[in-house]
Amino acid sequence: MDRGHSAENMGLFRRLAMIIAAVADPERGLAAVRRAATFGTGYLKGILVIIFCREMSKNFS
Repeated sequence: MDRGHSAENMGLFRRLAMIIAAVADPERGLAAVRRAATFGTGYLKGILVIIFCREMSKNFS
């Protein structure tokens, strides 16, 4: 059942990804972070580890 909210949902995920990129590597610009995450899977994994490990450590404190 499609309600026509796919564009809004994709926009939400796009904004969330940009916020995560800005938090994970504040020294770089967003374009540089996007480029590095696109071409370097290790960089992308590092960003995800930074974000999710930070959140996981808060849950166990």
